[in-house]
Parts: sequence; structure tokens; C-alpha cells
Amino acid sequence: KYKDKLAKLERESKDSSLGQVKRMKAANMLAQSKAKPTLALQTAKVTLTASEKRATKAAQKAKTAADKSAAAAQRAAVALQEAKSAREISEAAEKQAIESAKRAEDARKAAEEAVVAAQEAFAKAEAELKKLLAKPVGSGQGSRWWLQREFEDMKKYMPKSKLKKFMKQKKQEAA
Repeated sequence: KYKDKLAKLERESKDSSLGQVKRMKAANMLAQSKAKPTLALQTAKVTLTASEKRATKAAQKAKTAADKSAAAAQRAAVALQEAKSAREISEAAEKQAIESAKRAEDARKAAEEAVVAAQEAFAKAEAELKKLLAKPVGSGQGSRWWLQREFEDMKKYMPKSKLKKFMKQKKQEAA
């Protein structure tokens, strides 16, 4: 078809029976047809250009995705380091908490022992005071009064719960 068209235009451009305008028109059309590429070549060029554009876009998308994944991997690595650091800190805090709990338990036991010792000392002091008060002494009424007053003051400032417990214990001992 294309070759037939070229042959027809070439014949018309060389046919002297035709007028000058028709021959020149045919020669011009022939030159234009030879200068421009064929339809198959045009189609191939358009297809190639479109393929190049698609490939460029796909490469850009792939590069963008690769950059995003690299950034995500870097953020994940940083998050992993932070998590490891936080785990180490929490483990250290847990150890400190366990040690503090042990120290607190030891302190509680020591405080309970101190309370028992104080109650025993208080009981001894009360027994001694009763012995002193029971002895008839001539003019030592002031010192007896003073000892009794100090004992009452100690009772007054002792915590109520400890005093009740102590008094209950004393009643049991007296009985």
C-alpha cells in the first residue's frame, strides 16, 4: 500500500501530460512521503516512547519504595535499640526494687524486734517502780512521786495500740 502510493506519486511527478501544478504537487507529496517515516515506524516510536515513560515511572516508584523501606528499616533499628535499652533499664530497676524490698523487710523485722525490746524494757521499769513504791521509805515521797510521774508520761506518749497491747500483756502476766 505504501509502496503503491509512492509509485503512483512518482509516475505523476514525471508524467509530462499532466499540468505543471499537478506534477509539482505530486513531486512535493512524494518528497513528503519519503521524508516522513512509515506508519509501522511511527507506531514503533510511539510504543517505544510510551514504554520508556512507563519504565521511568516504575523505576521512580521502585526507588521511592526502596528509600521508604530503607528509612523504615533504619527507624526499626533505632526502635530496637531503644527497646533493648529500655529493657536493660527495667531489669536494673527490677533488681533495685527487689533489693529495696529485702532491705525494707529487714528493717521491718528490726523494728518489730525493737518494739518487743522496748516493751520488755518498759515492763522491767514498771516492775522496778512497783517494787520501789511498795517499800516503805521515810521521807522519799518526792522521788517516788517523780518516778511515778515519769512512768505516766511514758505511757502517755506511747502509741495507743502499743499501750493496749502492753497493758493486755501485763494483765496476763499478773494473772
